[in-house]
Amino acid sequence: MSSIANFRPIAYDKVPGGDHDGAKFSGSIDRSGYTIDNLTIDRENEDYIALISYANNGAIIKNIGMRNININGRSFVNGLVGFLQDGNISNSYA
Repeated sequence: MSSIANFRPIAYDKVPGGDHDGAKFSGSIDRSGYTIDNLTIDRENEDYIALISYANNGAIIKNIGMRNININGRSFVNGLVGFLQDGNISNSYA
């Protein structure tokens, strides 16, 4: 991924009031060491903002790197995952 402006997060589900009652990522991502560069997400009035908005139910994120990222949000803001519940991130960085 290169030069993506205002990317819509994976499993993104904006619910009024900031709750995340909708889509959740529960699969696996293995990027085999590839890097995501120049990602911009600008949703300053929204929650759960990251590459993956919300992950649960044993989600696995591994072997992924992120460089030169610019992510803005209100709360639960991160590079890889905005909120992780019952999942695992390994060998990854942002």
